[in-house]
Amino acid sequence: MQKDTKNFMIDGKNMQFDSVSFKALFTSGRKKAGMSVLEYETELGEALSVSSNAIHNWRFGMNGPSDLETIKQLAECLDISDYMLLLKDGKENMIMQISERQKDSLKRIYDAVIEYLDKFQQSDGFNNYWHELCRQGIEPKNVEDMLYESVETEQHKVELVLSKEYIEIHKLPVYSQLEEFVYDDLCETYNGKLSYAYRFEAPVEKIDGTRDTLTTDEDYTLALKKINDILEAYM
Repeated sequence: MQKDTKNFMIDGKNMQFDSVSFKALFTSGRKKAGMSVLEYETELGEALSVSSNAIHNWRFGMNGPSDLETIKQLAECLDISDYMLLLKDGKENMIMQISERQKDSLKRIYDAVIEYLDKFQQSDGFNNYWHELCRQGIEPKNVEDMLYESVETEQHKVELVLSKEYIEIHKLPVYSQLEEFVYDDLCETYNGKLSYAYRFEAPVEKIDGTRDTLTTDEDYTLALKKINDILEAYM
């Protein structure tokens, strides 16, 4: 629970700094930089003209940046293209009254999603799977199909957990949200991104008309934010 986080009005919406997303991006950035936690906190602090202790507090939700410009600068330091990845809806959510069995069901689904997202991030968006198949001497024309099969198997594990929990939570509004997330959002993390052309030839045109791609870390953070937002009112 963030204790002292400022609200920002953006396009008519009340937004807050999202310490969960920041912590995930911080960890990823630190590993890429090959730094210790303290070293990376210090580097970010110096870049933003704040103390390393301030960065530490942001990571653990004690507070957040005091102005939107700092959040934008932080996004640049973390090498993410959209600073909104560091924000979340600022309205307070009422905790839904559900049984302990239902909470356990939601936790099992959440755990399955986190396991999937961890494999997604650790394999660089399943890119490592591609290279592993190539190292096994698989014919290039067959690699793409085998890669999709492998990744769809990972997603099916999450779908199976969701299906198993139907009896306990299908009457809750959250079940339909989770269905949409599992069958649409998780699929979107890799859909169309496992092809040879996507990986090695041409960037994909985004909605705004620019030709670029989200990084694995950005896809990971978007999905993590979405599942956290869905379950926030229940856990």
